[in-house]
Amino acid sequence: MVIKVIMMFETIKLFIKGFFVTIFREEGIKSIKKEMINPLVILFIFGFMQAFPSSFNSIESFIFNFVSNFAIIIILSMILCIFLYIIARMLGSKIKIKEYIKRIMNVFLITSLAFIIVAFLLINFGILINYPEVALKVVQGGFLSYYLFVVFGWSTERLAGFDDLKGTILGIVAVILIYIFHLITGLLP
Repeated sequence: MVIKVIMMFETIKLFIKGFFVTIFREEGIKSIKKEMINPLVILFIFGFMQAFPSSFNSIESFIFNFVSNFAIIIILSMILCIFLYIIARMLGSKIKIKEYIKRIMNVFLITSLAFIIVAFLLINFGILINYPEVALKVVQGGFLSYYLFVVFGWSTERLAGFDDLKGTILGIVAVILIYIFHLITGLLP
């Protein structure tokens, strides 16, 4: 029992260190490489966070939209991960598919949580200073989401083991793909 508690705290510590990836620190990459969270759990949490519908009329429409959004996000996330893995392998990475997808899912989760935390803080700050509409516009269409796209691109190249032009190519492709993912998920109800 004590060992399980210690392992849980180690996992939490590694996950928190993973947030260093949002400021382009290698400690975040090292932490993500060591994380012991099951990728299916990460995929479920990521899908759950992203699947809330933006509009609904009743509880039935909310549930239907949530379930359909959840399924679409899970499928798109896996397609994105597999596509990035294929590109990384074509560029010469030696990483195994299971490791790469697990690490990319960790980056998904960390960047999503970072966005939610910063957005929550910005909106609350806007409410505090009586400008919630300005804060909401900054969160919805602002710098934050595009910054996290770049974080995602940098993370994918570092997690694939690249540190040269091949990494830059993979990073640019990852930014383009995550932007397309963002546009598609923006169309969900």
